[in-house]
Amino acid sequence: MGKTRWAWYLLLTVIGTVCTEGQSWATPIVLVDPFVLLIYGLHYLLILDYLARRRALTLRALAVGGLIVGFTTESLITKVIWNPGWETGERGHFLGLHVYATGFVVPVWHTWLSMALPFALALTCFGQSRVLRERQAWRVLLVLPLTLWFSASIQDTALIAPALAGIPLNLLTIAGAAWLYQRQARRAPLLTPDAMALTRRERWIVWALILALYALLTPYNAAALPGPGPFLLGMALVSGSLWLLSAVARADRGRMVWPDADSHLHYTPRRFARYALFYMTSGVLLIALGAMTKPVSTMVTLVGLVPLTLVADAYLLRLAWRVRPRRTPHLMRPDAAS
Repeated sequence: MGKTRWAWYLLLTVIGTVCTEGQSWATPIVLVDPFVLLIYGLHYLLILDYLARRRALTLRALAVGGLIVGFTTESLITKVIWNPGWETGERGHFLGLHVYATGFVVPVWHTWLSMALPFALALTCFGQSRVLRERQAWRVLLVLPLTLWFSASIQDTALIAPALAGIPLNLLTIAGAAWLYQRQARRAPLLTPDAMALTRRERWIVWALILALYALLTPYNAAALPGPGPFLLGMALVSGSLWLLSAVARADRGRMVWPDADSHLHYTPRRFARYALFYMTSGVLLIALGAMTKPVSTMVTLVGLVPLTLVADAYLLRLAWRVRPRRTPHLMRPDAAS
């Protein structure tokens, strides 16, 4: 069971890192920098363990988990919410926080595109929880290549070559992690959310590793750290996201929805190969279109991000204002009913 659990977390780490770093072109080929997999993997482990133990693996709980990953990594590790590497000076700042990084990179990219939607797809397709209905899952899969248009429109054209190489390599990495998980799951499947939870010893080890990671990386690029006011404001955002996860987990406790046994979304290598072909084809076309139509594509992308950012930020603020329990009742596995 332990090997299956770790294979499952490895699969989720690969999927989350590919969506976070690969699709944004921050790390076009994720296997080139395994340290990035370690950074995200430790965060994913603690958040997913926390939610699995409470049977609260819902879409909004995953979204808040992504918010935590975003605010913690983009503050103390990368310092992006204060001083992003792509911009110098005080332009684009408000109260010492960078508006684009704090308003879009964390609450949209990290929250939804890097954790909530990819992990919801993984949980649904690998038969752990029906976080998304079938129609919702297909819509997410269809629009996922649009993230490559976004990257092609705003990133340096010098990154196009490694990004194109990264598309098939990242997909192969996901396929390899999926093969490993399915191989272990055939021997010892994860039949309950409790089976996904870490043991107490494993949890202490992960906590020790992540604290050591922050002790190592927080002093790095210390010149990018802000003054006391903006720093405390950033830490308030981190603390607020942690509180919000605990509130949502309490509200959604025991409300995981088990998947349908005959779902057409269940992962098979053949289905993944078909989707990978669609993703690669549409991704290459969107990258070429976005790169060739600059600066128009850049302007269109930035304008389109405004309503998307406002909606995402408003949702999180509304959720924080009053966390209500989900309307679905406490559900049990269909074949467990007697």
